[in-house]
Amino acid sequence: MTQASTRIEDREVVDALFQIVVATRRLSRSDAVDTGAIRLMWHLDEVGSCRVSTLAALSGLDLSTVSRHVRELADSGLVERSADRTDGRAVVVAMTPAGRRTLDESVDSRVAALAPVLDDWSGRDRATLLRLLRTLSADLTAASRAACPAHHLEDSA
Repeated sequence: MTQASTRIEDREVVDALFQIVVATRRLSRSDAVDTGAIRLMWHLDEVGSCRVSTLAALSGLDLSTVSRHVRELADSGLVERSADRTDGRAVVVAMTPAGRRTLDESVDSRVAALAPVLDDWSGRDRATLLRLLRTLSADLTAASRAACPAHHLEDSA
């Protein structure tokens, strides 16, 4: 395979990923909070409580954007903020039971939207898709951590 054809295929992968994100957003318009906040809640679910700065690093968003979302989520009772035990200047965020329910509802709505799309896929094709998506996710995560080593989870609570 030539380098030019590889770049074309890479572009097609990026285009497909963009299309998936857009379609998923269209299908998730019934979320109780906006997609950006759901993404932050998903990260919180993955790591448990963490500093706002860690949440920003995990999400690839700037600190001011994450702080605004966290403030809105806290005002809605979906996350709780507290002072970091080791550094009182830092804020630690944790999901509340109401936040857990909201995230679960959001994930459930995405599963319900995806199910009919995959209904006609064979079990083998679904397993292949899952395997490849997991591999892509792991590789992209590793590459992003290598590119931004300061964004590791060493300051998680």
